[in-house]
Amino acid sequence: MLFELMRIGAVIAVMAGSLASGCAEKPSVNDSSKEGSEPSRPAIIRIVFDLPGDDIGSQEDQAILSALKDAFVGGKAGEIMSSGFGMGTMEIVVAIDSDESKEVIRRIIGDVYPGAKYRFVADAPKSVQPPPNGSRAVIPQ
Repeated sequence: MLFELMRIGAVIAVMAGSLASGCAEKPSVNDSSKEGSEPSRPAIIRIVFDLPGDDIGSQEDQAILSALKDAFVGGKAGEIMSSGFGMGTMEIVVAIDSDESKEVIRRIIGDVYPGAKYRFVADAPKSVQPPPNGSRAVIPQ
């Protein structure tokens, strides 16, 4: 009986050691210490447009928002995470993969909404999380 308990204890110790060493050998999913590696998640930016007054989005503003979102998706500027209106603002939250995406977004805004007053805000709303690498977000319509 004592021999069986010692043998079970040895098996558990070997399994625990194998598990620990196996986990230690795997690189972290978010390990970006290697030169030239890309982060596993895209950057999230919020584009805030100033609307006249304290309006929360007229039908014309809603049409512009829809056209911008369609152009972002069609122009491969990034993935739309959320959008909407606030008191005197319209915003679109986009997951982007590179700094070039910002230039594409600027060009699209100039084409679709010339003269727009807008700014990029680096901190996206806390409720918006980037999708895992390779997955697609579902945007309610």
